[in-house]
Amino acid sequence: MFNFIKKRKKKEEYIYLDPELDIEAEFDRRRDSERKDRDFDEISRLQYVRTQCELMTESSNYINELKEEYQDAGAHLMDIQVIESQDDKFLGELKDTALKIVRLRSSRSRYRKEPPKISRNSYEIFERYNSEFPQALSNLQNDEKYCNAVKHDMRVLEAEKMSLREEIENAGMRRTNIRNISIVSLLGIIGVFIVFFASGQLKGENGMVLYMIVLALVTVYVLLVFFMFRRCAYREKLAEKKLSRAITLLNKTKIKYVNSINSIEYRYDKFRVRNSYELGRNYEAYLEERHKEEKYRDSEKELDEASHRMAALLAELNLHDAGIWSTQLDALINPDEMKAVRNKINSDRQKLRDRIDYNMGRIESAKSSVMDMVRKHPESADKIMDIVDSLSLIHI
Repeated sequence: MFNFIKKRKKKEEYIYLDPELDIEAEFDRRRDSERKDRDFDEISRLQYVRTQCELMTESSNYINELKEEYQDAGAHLMDIQVIESQDDKFLGELKDTALKIVRLRSSRSRYRKEPPKISRNSYEIFERYNSEFPQALSNLQNDEKYCNAVKHDMRVLEAEKMSLREEIENAGMRRTNIRNISIVSLLGIIGVFIVFFASGQLKGENGMVLYMIVLALVTVYVLLVFFMFRRCAYREKLAEKKLSRAITLLNKTKIKYVNSINSIEYRYDKFRVRNSYELGRNYEAYLEERHKEEKYRDSEKELDEASHRMAALLAELNLHDAGIWSTQLDALINPDEMKAVRNKINSDRQKLRDRIDYNMGRIESAKSSVMDMVRKHPESADKIMDIVDSLSLIHI
C-alpha cells in the first residue's frame, strides 16, 4: 500500500490519494467542490458589480450637487453683470449704502470689543437709582465733609475736657497749698507776737507802733490769702462749669457723629462703594457706559435701516441671490474687489467642471466594468441586470 502526492494549481496544497478508495466517489466529491468554487466566483462577481453600481450612484449624486453649485456660481456671475450694467446714480446709491453698512458694523464691533469700565452689577445699581443722581453724589460728599467736621469737633472737645479736668485738679492743689501756707504763716506770726510780748518790745509808744505795723501786715496778708483762696475756688467752679458744658457738647456731637456715620454707611452699602470718590468715579464710568450703549443702539437702528435700504435696492434688480451681497459689501464699494470676486467665481466654476468630469469618468469606468462582466459571464447577466435595476442605474 502506498500514497502519492498531487500538486493543485499554484497553491502549496497537496492531496493524498489512496489507491484503495472508490474512484467514482472521489470524482463526485471533486465535482461538488468545483460547483462550490463556481458558486463562490459568481458571488464575488455579483459583489463586484454591486460595488461598481454603488460607485456610479455615489458619483451621480455628487455630480448633481456639483451641478447645483455650478449653476449657483453662474447665477452669481449673472448677478454681477446685472449690477455692473446699472447707471451711475443707482451704483452710487448702492455704494453709499454699502459704505454706511460697513461703517456701522465697524462701530458696533468696536463698541462690543471695548472692555466695560464698570461691572454689570454696578451698572444695574446706577440704572435703578439713576433718578437720584447727581444729587445723591452731592449729598454723600456733603455728609462726608460734615462727618469729618464733627469728628474734628469731637477731638477738640475731648482735648478741652482733658484740659479742664487738669485745670480743676491743679486748682484744688493750689487751694490746698494756700491753706497750708496760711496755717504755717499764722503760726509764725503768733510766734513773733509771743516773742515780742515776752521781750517787752510791745510796751511803750514804740511798742504800739510796732504792734500796729505787725497788725497791718497781718491784715494785708490775711486779705491776700483770702483773695487768692477765693480766686482759686472761683476758677475751679468755672472750670467745672466749662467741663460740664464740654461734656454736654461732646455727647451731642457724638450723637451727630453716629447719625452721620449711619447715614453714610447706608449710602455706601446702597451704591456698593467705599467713599464718595469711588461713587463719583463709578458714576462717570456709568455715564460713559450708558452713552456707549446708546451709541450702540443708535448704530443698530441705523444699521437695520441701511440693511433694509440695501435689500430694497437689490430687490429692484431681481437677482438670483441678493442676500449673498451682505457678505460682499467690499465688492459693491470697490471695482477691484468686484473683479476679484468674479475671478474667484470663475476659478470655482472651473474646479467644479473638473470635479464633474472626474466623476463622469468614474461612472463611465464603472459602466464599462459592469458591461465587461456581462460579456465575460453571460450566465450571470440576468442577476447583474437585476442589481443594476434595483439601484436605478439604467439612465445613468
